[in-house]
Amino acid sequence: MLQQTRVEQVVPYYKRFLDKFPSINVLASANIDDVLKMWEGMGYYRRARYLLEAAKIIAERHKSKIPNDYEILTTLPGFGPYTCGSVLSIAYNLPYPAIDGNVIRFMSRLFKIESDITRIATKRTIEKTVVNLIPTNKASEFSQALMDMGASVCKSVRPKCNICCCRKFCRAYNEMPNPEILPKKTKKKRSVHVHIAAGIVRNRNTVLISKRPENVILGGLWEFPGGKKERNESLDVACVRELKSKIGISTKIIKPFISIKHHYSHYSVTIHFFCCSYLSGRLDKSTAKWVKINELEMLAFSKVHKQVAMKIRDGGC
Repeated sequence: MLQQTRVEQVVPYYKRFLDKFPSINVLASANIDDVLKMWEGMGYYRRARYLLEAAKIIAERHKSKIPNDYEILTTLPGFGPYTCGSVLSIAYNLPYPAIDGNVIRFMSRLFKIESDITRIATKRTIEKTVVNLIPTNKASEFSQALMDMGASVCKSVRPKCNICCCRKFCRAYNEMPNPEILPKKTKKKRSVHVHIAAGIVRNRNTVLISKRPENVILGGLWEFPGGKKERNESLDVACVRELKSKIGISTKIIKPFISIKHHYSHYSVTIHFFCCSYLSGRLDKSTAKWVKINELEMLAFSKVHKQVAMKIRDGGC
């Protein structure tokens, strides 16, 4: 859960998740819809899918115990270098580096590493430096200490150098005008912005929802169906076209409902929702279905679509 998410955001999700899935065996026997619902709102839903897949493998092949072997861990879904290092060092007290963004920032300043941290060579330098510092039989405390230093003291903006226990030998503090100069990182290219038209299709007391394919971003989550607006196409026309091509139904636009802008890691979108009426056509029940308004809160939606679902529940559209 801590991959790409801050601790203070994770805590309530972590507690809720453990209440629902208190052991590897319970998680391994769960279905993906329940797991995604518990993950709802935290983003990067592929992590939830990997977690479920890993739990099933651990239950079936490793007697429900997480392996303490690096090579075996790397074969589990979602277990990259950071997760493997965290599990082995923190849980098993083994001398493996657990390097997240906080650790990279702290080490870059402490040792005045001025090369671009997005480069593989720089990452390897930081990794070797951390490995050489791990004290014997204290890998668990050391990994947590490094993460905490970056999260609470050596912050990206306005680091608390005045209370830092390492400032006497921190090269960035002693040799640079401002430690915030580090770490150095290549600026991301300007992200693409996409306009999407989506339909809230009502049929008496039900509303139409569709499930996203498993192999795309937000895969497996429910949404109000729609798609990307084509060039020189109006949003209402795009909505009707997408509902016809993807869901197989004919609809009529009643009125615009709401537009919401949202940012992802490499692009941003504005989703324009329209209130629609159902005219004709048969659904592909494997990817779409009619649900009652009061059933929407039981299903897993992305942040934007959940927001819209709540507005529908409260009487909108």
